[in-house]
Amino acid sequence: MADMNNIVRCPYTDVKIPENQSFYDRVFQRVREFPRKIAIVDGISGRSYTYTELINAVECVGSAFIKLGFTKGDILCLYGPNSIEWAITFFAVLAIGGIATSANPLYTTYEIQHQLKDANATYIATPIELVSKVKQAAKKYTKLKKIIVFGNGDMSDCICFNALLSDKGDAFKLPTINAKEDIAVLPYSSGTTGLPKGVMLTHFNLVANIQQLRGTPYFLPTLIGDCHIAVLPFFHIYGQVIILAGGLCEGATIVTMPRFNAEQYLSVIQKYKATRLYVAPPVMLFFAKDPMIEKYDLTSVRDIFSGSAPLSKELQMAVESRLKCTIIQGYGMTELSPGCHFSPIKGWKYGSVGICLPNTESKVIDIDTGIALGPHIDGEVCVRGPQVMKGYL
Repeated sequence: MADMNNIVRCPYTDVKIPENQSFYDRVFQRVREFPRKIAIVDGISGRSYTYTELINAVECVGSAFIKLGFTKGDILCLYGPNSIEWAITFFAVLAIGGIATSANPLYTTYEIQHQLKDANATYIATPIELVSKVKQAAKKYTKLKKIIVFGNGDMSDCICFNALLSDKGDAFKLPTINAKEDIAVLPYSSGTTGLPKGVMLTHFNLVANIQQLRGTPYFLPTLIGDCHIAVLPFFHIYGQVIILAGGLCEGATIVTMPRFNAEQYLSVIQKYKATRLYVAPPVMLFFAKDPMIEKYDLTSVRDIFSGSAPLSKELQMAVESRLKCTIIQGYGMTELSPGCHFSPIKGWKYGSVGICLPNTESKVIDIDTGIALGPHIDGEVCVRGPQVMKGYL
């Protein structure tokens, strides 16, 4: 709905956003409702944690970090593919007041070195297969205090994640958080010119975006019995907030996959009876065209959310017809924690990214004059809302 100034707002009522809640508290605030439900599963090995076990693991690793000297505001880099260990480390860092920066596991030694230096990270957590790259980077970036390693292998000069996990948890303590000022995550965005920039997202930014999506019945309702497949990377804000945190805050089971493999992906959907899939358009094309789809039972899938790139009307209709499920899409960016526009579950249009989320305003401006434009005119999208980043690092 646009006003006289061509500023567009959500047609639904604004949602209440807690003023000073930490992101960690928001994600796990309902955990007492489903303590024995499976929270996270390794889709390849089948290893799993209930919500109670996940919270306990986070507190043990958080306690171990504190004993290592990790303090509020310290920065840990997560450098690796999706895994349960990745998720536990991520939430442990946030719980004790640290900042998590995340890096693509395909980064070269130079690229990970650049991010470590730019972010001023003093800790890094990585799987055993990437340790050699980290050690090479550490030769030129000397501020790394500890390298935490997922998996088994050469642990010289490193700390085994399992050793942190076996901590008694006695040092775990939630710090005082200034939600609107304290940075929670520092993902890197290449959405502007030059090298990727660190995006400072506060606890308030992230809690706000969760509330905007979960605080209204019009967008992506998640049920306690839901199962979501996490094949999109946790190092990206889409996987990190929309899939991992968004699912856990409502009691879903998150099934992790380290990378996309067509047969494994379909097998995992079938095995765990996934109810929601989060994908990007290339996977939608796979659903629409690949004959392999017919070999698997995907009838449990209730809805598919597509993001990260435009989804055409034709592709959306093709997948919906083939899989007999609801398909919606959204629009956002790392700088928006990440969502600003989503398709509502009712009244959405094919090929559209939907409407503004609650508490959000947007306009399209002429890039030369800055004047807000009316319908059907191309320009630059501007967004205002509580999910807008604190700024670039």
